[in-house]
Amino acid sequence: MRLSTSVKRFETQLRADGKSEHTRGAYLRDLSRLKDWLGTDPEVAIITPAKLARYLTANSSGSPTLSLNRTRTALRMFFKFLADA
Repeated sequence: MRLSTSVKRFETQLRADGKSEHTRGAYLRDLSRLKDWLGTDPEVAIITPAKLARYLTANSSGSPTLSLNRTRTALRMFFKFLADA
């Protein structure tokens, strides 16, 4: 499944879980940044922990700690959603 399709399904799940508009927006922005960083709309199966670590490292300079923590949380929740699905 493509990343963009997975993100749409994740958004639907966030709505069903009652997440606030602010939280949904923040998580979706974080996932959009990941997609932009990857430069494509890859299959989620090829997104490895090593790629995610490089993404977080590349985006950590100049980012406030709270923003980086939220990005980690968004990624963790997204990939947990995919694993559970």
